[in-house]
Amino acid sequence: MRLPLLVALALVAAGCIGASDDPAPARVERGPFVDPIVDEHDHASFADHALWTPNMHLIGHTPMGEDGKPFSYIGEMDTFGDLTVVQVLGRGSMPGFVVLDTSDPAAPIVIGRAEMPYSYVVDVKWSPDGKYVFAASQAGPTGRGGGGQTPADDPFRFLLTGNGFTQFDMSDPTKPTAIAGGLAENSGCHMLSVKELRGELTVFCIARGLVTVYQHVAGGAWSQVNAFGPGATTTGVERLVGETLAGGPNALLLGVGPHDITIQEDPIEPGRFIASVSYWDLGLRFYDVTDPRAVVELGAWGGAGAEVYEGNVHGAMLYGHHGERLAVVGPELLGSTYPALWILDVTDFAAPKVVGEWIPPGAHATQGLLLTTHQFQVLNERIYLAYNHAGVWVLDLHAIMEGSYADDPARPDVLGYYLPHQEVELYDPEHAAVPNTWDVNVKDGLVLASDRYTGFYVLHYADDAMGDASITSRT
Repeated sequence: MRLPLLVALALVAAGCIGASDDPAPARVERGPFVDPIVDEHDHASFADHALWTPNMHLIGHTPMGEDGKPFSYIGEMDTFGDLTVVQVLGRGSMPGFVVLDTSDPAAPIVIGRAEMPYSYVVDVKWSPDGKYVFAASQAGPTGRGGGGQTPADDPFRFLLTGNGFTQFDMSDPTKPTAIAGGLAENSGCHMLSVKELRGELTVFCIARGLVTVYQHVAGGAWSQVNAFGPGATTTGVERLVGETLAGGPNALLLGVGPHDITIQEDPIEPGRFIASVSYWDLGLRFYDVTDPRAVVELGAWGGAGAEVYEGNVHGAMLYGHHGERLAVVGPELLGSTYPALWILDVTDFAAPKVVGEWIPPGAHATQGLLLTTHQFQVLNERIYLAYNHAGVWVLDLHAIMEGSYADDPARPDVLGYYLPHQEVELYDPEHAAVPNTWDVNVKDGLVLASDRYTGFYVLHYADDAMGDASITSRT
């Protein structure tokens, strides 16, 4: 059904529905908060999701796909300078990634395409110098439409197939060229992080049960030099079993394996690099990876002190705040509960404590993956959140830490939101949700967002100065 008339009228009164998405002046006062989420409605209706706050504006959009139809489907992305790469999973479209030029934010354009015909592509990352892109692939349906097999005589089969990562030369971004790759167990890489540590380019791969670490060896090949995580030793495996509810081997691997990894320079101890690794029901763990061949576990958090916690820890990011080290942590929920974001003080990694918890307005059930929180960026005292069917949200970190927002109908914690809704030819109209926002980056005061069904967006939150290079995410 369509949005209830009362809600639609309230949105108009708050300035959230307009004739166009034309950018407003540099600063726009926020109107009364209106919850854009309605539990019962037509999820695939473009018109019903033309919702945004007065201070969030569409700057540019491209469906990215062929003949104006988005690829099936897009997700993770990473930005270097004016170039953004966006992963194409490969469920009906050729898997790989797309290269976008965003030098004109109002007209982002596709300039390159990397095809990985026998892969199930799940992540993309630039190298720190912008010379290479690394694409992660994992076990799953392969090939256009799924189920493809790798021809034995294909010369690219070891670079463009299966389970691991592929390194692409980006000297000509219009023609990414696969030059090397690495295999990672039978499950492949679910997520990558690429850093230069101690003078060596290093790839961290989330494989089943472990974080595997790769560096170059003689001849330019990639070799695994380390693997770490609670299950890396016999004692660790016993601990995993002891910390997991009974449910069989598959439940164990899904429930406590690493899912996402974020590696950042320590915000309060420059020169030290920290990996924040999300382990689903086993919570979050922090590692010092400054020497990737001698990783040290620093601490762990498994929900202690949280008001709303059901496991499924999905992602985390460190942030320096007035001399303290914070970690913003989020779940990926697949059921009928509602998500939360947790803010931890990890100035002492060995003793994390909850100092803020964001509970979304309305406590809407996730309805599977429909309304779960997903990827986010933290900078400038704000959280830029990809919120799946609820679109892109900008949250106030200080208000969340103050903890006085939950009963305030003005919701000072929510600075703005925008629901991507550009009308395109949906590749799966029967199951589509408009929007279904997967990932966000922040570049020079603009918010870049990938939406699973409708393409790539450039947005602007009015209190961020467009062109300000300091308002740029670094992960």
